Amino acid sequence: MQKHFSDAVRDWLLILTGAAVLIAALILPLRLALSENLTSEEQRLIDAWRNGEIIRIHIIANSDSPVDQALKLKVRDALIDAFGSLLSRAGEQGGDVVFDLLEKNVGEMCRVAQACAIQNGFSGKVSAEVGLLALPEKQYGSVTLPAGEYRALRVTLGQGAGQNWWCVLYPQLCLALAQTDSGGESDFMWLSGQIFRHWLLVGD
Repeated sequence: MQKHFSDAVRDWLLILTGAAVLIAALILPLRLALSENLTSEEQRLIDAWRNGEIIRIHIIANSDSPVDQALKLKVRDALIDAFGSLLSRAGEQGGDVVFDLLEKNVGEMCRVAQACAIQNGFSGKVSAEVGLLALPEKQYGSVTLPAGEYRALRVTLGQGAGQNWWCVLYPQLCLALAQTDSGGESDFMWLSGQIFRHWLLVGD
């Protein structure tokens, strides 16, 4: 009798676990899709997430010191100057073209980042990787992208213990901080096309 009772409890636990997983899978897209007043760009981001097409970039600072955080942005600018136009044109042809470009140029991207770091007095290690990378949850306007594996470029400076700068390379959507007309408070706005000059700075 006790064995049958244990088996019944185990079966119910398995059923409840499966139900919880199913509910989570259903709720997450709803969390993305039910935000009010989605812009067309935000809807494109949701669609790209559902289709597994998103490509992200993260540049991780050595630490949160002002010097290391400033270096992170200088490396970002160096990569923009070297590859921004190339990636922008690739984005017009689709995410696979962008990702292929990243894979073929990751070595050169690392060299550009390292040269910039050395020029600014940084002697630590600089690395770059492209692939299916585990990335944290991020908020893009009204859309929350869950933590998980994404196609991405990640550049790490030194110990990689500082806040990172991030953005979406594909689809060509990025957030920028703008000043509102009333009160001068910071607000979010979507930019498309000129994505490499107006990216949002955030940390993990």
